[in-house]
Amino acid sequence: MGQEVLGDILFETRGQITILTINRPEQRNSINKGVREGLFAGFERFEADKTSRVAILTGAGTQAFCAGADLKEMSELGIGILPRNFLPLIGDTIEVRKPVIAAVNGVAYAGGWMLAQMCDLVVASDSARFAITEAKVGRGMPWATPLTHMIPQKILLEILMTGNPVTAQRAYEFGFVNHVTHPEDLLARALELAGTICDNAPLTVAAAKQMVYTATEMGRSAAMEAGRRIFEPVYQSQDAQEGPKLFCRTGPCAHPDAAAQRRKKGGGAGQWPIASWHPPMKKLLRILTVHSVKDLLRYKSFFLLIFLLLLADRIIHRFVKSPDKGFAWPHGFELGRQTADFVFSQLPEKMVQWLFTPRVMAIAAGLFMLKQVISLWPSSDMRRMHRKERGRFGVFE
Repeated sequence: MGQEVLGDILFETRGQITILTINRPEQRNSINKGVREGLFAGFERFEADKTSRVAILTGAGTQAFCAGADLKEMSELGIGILPRNFLPLIGDTIEVRKPVIAAVNGVAYAGGWMLAQMCDLVVASDSARFAITEAKVGRGMPWATPLTHMIPQKILLEILMTGNPVTAQRAYEFGFVNHVTHPEDLLARALELAGTICDNAPLTVAAAKQMVYTATEMGRSAAMEAGRRIFEPVYQSQDAQEGPKLFCRTGPCAHPDAAAQRRKKGGGAGQWPIASWHPPMKKLLRILTVHSVKDLLRYKSFFLLIFLLLLADRIIHRFVKSPDKGFAWPHGFELGRQTADFVFSQLPEKMVQWLFTPRVMAIAAGLFMLKQVISLWPSSDMRRMHRKERGRFGVFE
């Protein structure tokens, strides 16, 4: 965790989350040169940092997220039409491919609305107020154009033409705000949302963001085609290969990085039911690795035999506590049991899940028991021997 000052912006890192705070509470966090330069520098650093996954933009204090431009500075500079790169606007003058969350505390007026609007998600305190007040001071708001894809037309026109503020609850109802919470819980709720996103695959998250914003500029067919192109690198990534495998092992919990960390911590849903019985033997794993379905089919008899041996061993050790109460498992098959464990650790996840369904296990158990009954039944030679010695059908004692 570390905090730096970039102009009038506090730049803080908490693990994979970056927090940018507009630090002008006495001026209601209005946008001046220090805020503009700090946001440009902060978002550029966040985008370049490979360890940061999500950014949160908020304002210092409880009175204002951002009250818009510093009108005193604007009047002193005598600025008419704003230069293209004057304001730090994500998607226009700043490129940020990672998710950004606005944590809105207090008022978000004019340029403050713009800063919340440029973020991908908005969490607001129940005391927050949103307004586009340019109509009241004779200024323009070309940056509000994307709102035509975010807010129903009639509602947007009222907001733009009256300049009246709307509550956080009202903004939530027409879809501009994602979550409304108590002021004291605002940052915690934003951090929780950011943490959930951090647990997911970063390539998929970035592609989802790109797809949504790209689609707003296209028709349906063109947007579908653009979506396919955007997700091509995702499908070809390592995440796409490992994610489904880890889903089978751990359930729908996390991106491969998080699932791997959970397994390293030991136990629970992060471990295989078979691979956890014995420590790994790397050399044996390399020998027994099967790389394709074709190889599986070629060696299906071998795998079935190993499966039956393993299943029998589990049944005996679970239900027959003492050897004198049932079958004694030959010590020579211990290596076979260990081999079976590691052979199964190399099988595709779906096959392992299928093999351990109740129906398949019941069939295998039945076959094993049938084999045991047949092996215990006296052979014809032994029956003849017993009939000769005892004059009746012989029975094992």
